[in-house]
Amino acid sequence: MISSNNAILGQLTGYNGLGMGSLVFNWKTLTQDLGSPVLVPRWAVNNLLIGFVIFICLLIPAVYYSNVWNFQRMPIATSLFFKPNGDILTRDLKGIILNSNITAADITFDCTTVVTYYLVLGCFVALVVHTILYHGTDLLQQFRTSLEKRENDIHCTLMSKYHEAPEWWYISVFVIAFVLSVLSCYYGHFMPWYYLFIVVPFAILTILPTGIVEAKTSIPMSTLIAAQMLGAAIFDGNLIPTYTFMIYGYQLSVESKSLIRNIKFGHFMKISARTLFATQLLVTIISIIIKYSVTSHLLKTVKNLCDHTGPWACSRFDVQSIVIATVGKQEKKRLW
Repeated sequence: MISSNNAILGQLTGYNGLGMGSLVFNWKTLTQDLGSPVLVPRWAVNNLLIGFVIFICLLIPAVYYSNVWNFQRMPIATSLFFKPNGDILTRDLKGIILNSNITAADITFDCTTVVTYYLVLGCFVALVVHTILYHGTDLLQQFRTSLEKRENDIHCTLMSKYHEAPEWWYISVFVIAFVLSVLSCYYGHFMPWYYLFIVVPFAILTILPTGIVEAKTSIPMSTLIAAQMLGAAIFDGNLIPTYTFMIYGYQLSVESKSLIRNIKFGHFMKISARTLFATQLLVTIISIIIKYSVTSHLLKTVKNLCDHTGPWACSRFDVQSIVIATVGKQEKKRLW
């Protein structure tokens, strides 16, 4: 440490602070949010860098040291939760979830978390507006153009030698998956099944705005926080339905874009659409079986896997999302 007794320097540059003094040469660490930086355009990387400097290096310290909402009672960045007086609330996540009397007045977030949530929600709204203003005309034109009348490039011409995967194949998979989701929600008591008619359109509407940005920048756009907030508002803080809603809203968008990405890649590689469809469907089914089996086995055989006293990361996954879900709609307003 340059000055071990300097609290401000430690908060700004320390490992448990904003980490401004960190110099990392690990390729995985540097590129974990970019996938492959080779594919990201220079203007997109510059945009990320400028945004990081403005919001992380300037905005968060300004808000914290201005003591907005008494943020200085807590660390500038942390994954823990605090009482209004600055004391640590608890490390026992299970206790937080099972405490039905917990309210937003009992939980206070750190400055970095609150600013991050505001920025993510603001970016999500800006993304929708950007899509309408900059791509609205093109989207309307594409919706009105049939596949038979579209302009064919060399890739479409070469792919015309193969049979297209019938549209009813995709519709059938969607209907089967939707029915299975209804049955799972109803018999598993995850959430009222009719809320699938809300979360599915939500996921569909987020595919285009986030997909356009990902296609142009190769930078993934997450709808997790938006789905989480919407679920918490609908279910008044009921944890299991909120989390179920969030997972459906987020994963539907992610997996849909993954399917589109693979189909586009197969199009450029001149792989038959029917072969690609069958392969992806088979691989998806196999991966579901393997993941469920491994998860079920670990939960049954490994002690303290998801307990706060255990050494495993399961207990620390997305804790803030769970706490937001528990405080409910009205109390969440007081939190912010």
